[in-house]
Amino acid sequence: MTDPRRVPRSCTLPGEEQPSRLAEWDALFAGRLALVSRPGPLLLHLELDGGPGVGDRVRDLVARESACCSFFALTLTEDRSDAPGEDLDRPPGTGDGTGRGGRIRLGIAVDAAHEGVVEALATRTRAFVGRNSPGVRAGGRSLRALPGATGRR
Repeated sequence: MTDPRRVPRSCTLPGEEQPSRLAEWDALFAGRLALVSRPGPLLLHLELDGGPGVGDRVRDLVARESACCSFFALTLTEDRSDAPGEDLDRPPGTGDGTGRGGRIRLGIAVDAAHEGVVEALATRTRAFVGRNSPGVRAGGRSLRALPGATGRR
């Protein structure tokens, strides 16, 4: 999820596949990332706007990232208008993936040896906040300053 030149040796994704995986994350962030929060040096919280198929897309990426980067502790939850706070801890393709009116929250935690990975990821994702997000309407929404957060609520 960071620059392929800075991927830790503990990542088992073959080097030739790293740029395309990074491009998948970037495409998701460019279209859906709404909020980046860094509550601590080893933790990063990302919020993405939901929509048709977005939940399944995020679950698939998280599953593949977890398989190659065991140093990430990834948690995924989704708020839906009909089931706030529903846990998405289920296999890809088993939910409806609509993300109706909600947010998908991705928590990323690492151990102290991988703090630099979270820092690089935080820097990278902040560049995407609010870009092309379907949640921005004509007239816009106000940005709320939150401690350690970048984005809109």
